[in-house]
Amino acid sequence: MSNRLLFTKLKINQVPGYEKGRPEIAEFDPGVNIIFGANGSGKSTTGRALQALLWPSKAGKSDKISGQFELDGQKWDVDLSKQNATWLINGILRDDGPSVIAAEQSKSYYLSLRDLLMDEDEDLAQRIADEMVGGYDISGAARKLNFGKEPPTAGIKECKKLTEVSAQRDNKQKQLQRLVDDASNLDNLKHQLNEAESAGKRVKVLDVAIKYAQRRDDFIDKQSTVDACDTRLQKMTGNEKTEIDRLKDMRQNLSDRLKEYETKARTAKTEMEAVKLPEGGIVKSDIDRLSSYVGDLGRLDVEVEAVRKELAGSDEKLAKHRRRIGEAVTDEQLEKIFDPGEWAEQKEHARNAELLRSKRKAQEELKSILLSSKVSSVNEEDADAIEIGTSKLYEWLDAGVTKSSSPVWILVAASLVSACAAFVGQAILAGVLSGAGLVAFLVISRISRPKRDKYESAYKKMPIAQPSQWTRESVLGVLQELRKQAQSLTFNTLIDRRIKELRSIDENLKEEAVKLEMNSVDLQNRLGISVKDDESGMALLAETIKNWREDCNHQLKAQGTYDEVIKQRSDTIGKIKAAIAPYSDGECDDFASAQALTKDLQDRAAKYRDARRELGEAEGQINDATREIENVQSDIEKLFKKVDVDKGDEQELYRLVETREDYLEKCASKEKSKALADSSAAELTAIIKREIEALGSLSIARSLGETCTYFRDARTDDLVSMREVQDTIANEYKTLSAKITEIETLVNQDKSSRELEAALASVEEARGTLRKHRTDCYASSAGKVLADYIEKMSRNDESAIFKRACFHFDQITRNSYDLQLHNGTFVAKEKNSGETKKLDELSDGTRVQLLLSVRLAFVENQEKGPKLPLFFDEALAITDDIRAPEVGQTIVEIAKTGRQVFYFTAQQDEIKKISECVNGGGISLETFTLNDSGSSNVLDNRAIVT
Repeated sequence: MSNRLLFTKLKINQVPGYEKGRPEIAEFDPGVNIIFGANGSGKSTTGRALQALLWPSKAGKSDKISGQFELDGQKWDVDLSKQNATWLINGILRDDGPSVIAAEQSKSYYLSLRDLLMDEDEDLAQRIADEMVGGYDISGAARKLNFGKEPPTAGIKECKKLTEVSAQRDNKQKQLQRLVDDASNLDNLKHQLNEAESAGKRVKVLDVAIKYAQRRDDFIDKQSTVDACDTRLQKMTGNEKTEIDRLKDMRQNLSDRLKEYETKARTAKTEMEAVKLPEGGIVKSDIDRLSSYVGDLGRLDVEVEAVRKELAGSDEKLAKHRRRIGEAVTDEQLEKIFDPGEWAEQKEHARNAELLRSKRKAQEELKSILLSSKVSSVNEEDADAIEIGTSKLYEWLDAGVTKSSSPVWILVAASLVSACAAFVGQAILAGVLSGAGLVAFLVISRISRPKRDKYESAYKKMPIAQPSQWTRESVLGVLQELRKQAQSLTFNTLIDRRIKELRSIDENLKEEAVKLEMNSVDLQNRLGISVKDDESGMALLAETIKNWREDCNHQLKAQGTYDEVIKQRSDTIGKIKAAIAPYSDGECDDFASAQALTKDLQDRAAKYRDARRELGEAEGQINDATREIENVQSDIEKLFKKVDVDKGDEQELYRLVETREDYLEKCASKEKSKALADSSAAELTAIIKREIEALGSLSIARSLGETCTYFRDARTDDLVSMREVQDTIANEYKTLSAKITEIETLVNQDKSSRELEAALASVEEARGTLRKHRTDCYASSAGKVLADYIEKMSRNDESAIFKRACFHFDQITRNSYDLQLHNGTFVAKEKNSGETKKLDELSDGTRVQLLLSVRLAFVENQEKGPKLPLFFDEALAITDDIRAPEVGQTIVEIAKTGRQVFYFTAQQDEIKKISECVNGGGISLETFTLNDSGSSNVLDNRAIVT
């Protein structure tokens, strides 16, 4: 069948409480699938995971599930993570899932016996009744005719008698059963007697457990309160209102600035239009070229003025040169005698003559200075004596030195060098050298002090100045005087040598003077004009004539330059007019008008550039402001999106901000409650460890860990009840012994009684009477058949849900019952007997069949698309061996309609019962076992063989 949805695979990757690492469940059967496993193995989790593949909102926030199902011949793959699903159809990505009913109605597909017997199903029946349309009250008419529902009054007495004797029998059986139970409970009572002493300890443990359970329940309530709050509050920081107000103000400010920038742009455009320039303004190269032309015009005007002045100056110079030449030389002569080479030679001759006279005068002055500088107090004949005497005095001072001549020569050398330095004008250097020689002499003379007598006697024989005393100071004084005399002698010698050289130079200068005189006469003869006798006059005339000729040539060149500049000026004015014509119609005749036009054009260009720059800035500012407004608007939208509030719904945002404080207080209260619960849990674990032996008799667990788990998971009411029981046990020790004695006595008495046999005989007698009464009921049922036929005809106008419920109930019960609706309440008519029964009069199995029919009809009415799988959880758990096959057969009948069925059970015998119902029914079955193997769960994809 194509119009149904079939699950094929399931993989639970992460679900709280579900062991990780389990393999994938593959190849679900299109008919009946039994999921078998112990309590806590994940059966219910598997069912919820399958439903989450169709309705992702039913998954937990941290669940990660994947699976596969078939629909309309196509394979769907689903990957679910944190309530977000990814859908693939035949490997192709799809934006949304299959078209099925809303998630709120998904609970209708998950059925358990407990759910079917709750008030929720009564509401479901009422819902079906509300969809009914009007009709005749056929049932009321049948009651007035005493058809079917009311039995004949003739059997009331017999029924009452049967009821009485049956009650007596039941009471006797119950009394006997109680005695049997009490007798079998003697060992337990004795055990309770032994346990009474430890009951007080258990009460203490239960007190702590109750305290923990109360705190745990309080934490759960507060957790539920927090979970019930708007989840968007978790995403809020509390400053959203301030932030949204700030962003709105920023957006308004930006909008105001945007208006200013737009006004600025319009003003700039107006100014650009006012300057009356072409689009894009003036090209800078045009202005530069025009400025260059104007600059050239200004330069040419300056050149014109300069050439004019130069021409005027040339006229003045020529007139001045002519006056200097004089009238003796005519213009004709000037033209003929002009020879630049001869006049240059005359000029060079005059310069050489002047230089010769200067040299001779300088020689005479130098010779006079040298003669006056000679020293007259020293004779040249004393030079040898001074030299020898100086040597002897140095030897006397240095008498102790091995080489006595060393200090003397050092002093002599220093004296000579200082004398030369003084001669050439280096007096300071001479003094330094003399001092250095003297110091060297003193240093050397201190090395040794031999006898000085021979040097002293030798010196006294010489005709030069003698020391007043032969002491060191006196000898040094004489040496100083002798040094000065030696310097004077050397200076005079040098002066004489220089004077001799000057006399030789003077003779040479005289010869050059004669040659110059002869050359002067020769030049005058060659020029053919009369000039002054001296060479300077000749040179002046030659220079003047030369300058006159050069100025004549210069004047001719200046006139040509003037003509050329005038032409260039005219051409430049033409270029200026051509360059300015596209932008202005002004006249340009001179530099001033050209400057004015250029300045006007530059000013207009500057205004255009400024306006265009202002326009560009304004447009940039407009773009920036627009972008910033968009960014601010984006921030506002992000803020709304962050807290999952519709864009622009400020009132909702403000409301969330106002409720956030209350949410935070609830969260804080929850955390405080959790801390108290954790503290009580630790206290509970500690007391359980201490009293584990006393708790063993409660049979709630086998180990310490299991015992702790039990108390942590137990309901508060259960713990309170348990404490009351334990408290009662502690107080019943005295009564236990008497109760045991009483039970033993009653058992012994009942062994000799015959009351039960008499009660059984009375019941059998009453039943015989009622058999006759049943025959009378058949006659009444015949009339009911006619009423049922009329009522059936009226049901053609009933709702589709009711019709489908009738159809399914008839099929599921194998034509045993007919479903009807009277006064808004479901009733079932037994087809064999024709008797109509209310829901509470039906057996458990029939009631389950009826309610399953109603639920299935409701599901089909809601479905607008494919048939979705049904899930049954422990549906056979509380049925007896007779009714269990009926419920199992109901499940099989549902599967026959083409709907996939999943059954979850922890009882292996239920698998056998359903398997027996499936056999021979044309429906396939697959069993999947969830096994708990240590720390990991293993999924075996196999059927259980019983």
